[in-house]
Amino acid sequence: MANIPSTVYRDLLTSGKFSDLIIDCQGFAFNVHRTVVCSQSPMLDAACSGQFEEASSGRIKFPELHPAIIARAILFMYTGDYDEVSLPEFYMKMSGSEDYDRYKDFIFDRIKMIDNLGLRHPPKINALLYACADMLGIPGLKTEASARFMKDAETACDYDGFDEPLRLLYENTPLDDRGLRFQATCLCVTSHDALAIRPKTLQVLQQHEPNVWSVSVEMLKRWKVLGPSFWRKANSDEETE
Repeated sequence: MANIPSTVYRDLLTSGKFSDLIIDCQGFAFNVHRTVVCSQSPMLDAACSGQFEEASSGRIKFPELHPAIIARAILFMYTGDYDEVSLPEFYMKMSGSEDYDRYKDFIFDRIKMIDNLGLRHPPKINALLYACADMLGIPGLKTEASARFMKDAETACDYDGFDEPLRLLYENTPLDDRGLRFQATCLCVTSHDALAIRPKTLQVLQQHEPNVWSVSVEMLKRWKVLGPSFWRKANSDEETE
């Protein structure tokens, strides 16, 4: 794929020509090519191999994923890129205006926009794409979605509206995730002073990472009160024992 322009694969995806696998997601049938998607996703490769039903039927179902998310994951596998704001062209051609209205409701429902910063729903999209990439086993997409989420989060975490992307991230990643979940939690800990006046974000942290949040914030408070000299002395005492 590296020596072939991404537009070639994009056109192949849009046309569906020579497709040999259908990814079924909430009523949407994405016509894809096994040589493209299975070579990048161990999960899809396993499902389409051996004696599994998906291998013989040529169809794999993901009822738990939103079509707008899986469409972006598919686009990434074909082109190495995706757009958090605009829907993929091939998906728009399938869905029409009616589903676009559903998509807008999905994205904007119950989330306060950070209009003054121009940060709208990209963190939410990237949180869900990270979880999707983790499920499918696509490391490149995980890295890209994580980087984009954190870039926005460095500013957005200090403002109202960050609670919903953070909640989505926590609800869709395992507790032991050392990737984006860990990075986002660390960012919140270092920004704990600013988050003191963001009750909704605090509520999300206390609900999903109560121990990490409580211990980390307490240690930071003690550091401020006692100063670095106390910790140096404590470490020195431990070494001499």
